[in-house]
Amino acid sequence: MTRHFLSLLLLPALWLAPEARAADVAGAPIEEPVAADTGVPDPSRFFVRAGVASIMPSEGATMRVGGAVVPGATIAIDDHVTGLVELGYRLNPNLSLAFTGGFPPDIDIDGAGTAAPFGRVGGIVYGPTALTFQYQVREWGWFQPYVGFGPMFMFVFDNKDGAINELDVDPAIGIAAQVGVDMMVNDRFGIFLDAKKARLRTSARGTLGGAPIEADVKLDPLVLSGGITFRF
Repeated sequence: MTRHFLSLLLLPALWLAPEARAADVAGAPIEEPVAADTGVPDPSRFFVRAGVASIMPSEGATMRVGGAVVPGATIAIDDHVTGLVELGYRLNPNLSLAFTGGFPPDIDIDGAGTAAPFGRVGGIVYGPTALTFQYQVREWGWFQPYVGFGPMFMFVFDNKDGAINELDVDPAIGIAAQVGVDMMVNDRFGIFLDAKKARLRTSARGTLGGAPIEADVKLDPLVLSGGITFRF
């Protein structure tokens, strides 16, 4: 009975205790609430991905000599490796605009199919580039996948004759899709893996044994790359 009575006496004190504590600290500064840590760092505006790329064309061509299609004549281009740099600007935490450029490879173009007896028909030095809009998932901590889409460009810096003389390959504009992932070591540094697949077509012309030759060329490369990511 006594315990119940004491409990009833203490109820008003317990009720008033929070107000009393608030009154005691009325003059103290009030701290602003701190946002919960989501584990996602504040996104940097700029980033660089630098590494090595393997360029694997899915090549083909339709050749015409003197205006007539040569049945079965096509081309072959070996896979090749080059250095790659991608410079990006983050428009918001998830959306970016990125420009990718590769060190200009020097490649041979060989005859294939019924054009195989001609051997090396020519070569070019070209610059592979792409401009892609990228959406990246940054809410998964260190593992940050992304997808991208945009135009791909091929700039031709030099043409080299082979069986075809006076070779002239046009620059090309195509479209590329991209998928990759940044694996971050900390807020600034990480490593990346990336794959781009492009639809890229061009035209070429020259002379073969004195006769004019033209070709509609399909390149359609798959570009696999990897290296270091840096954000700033």
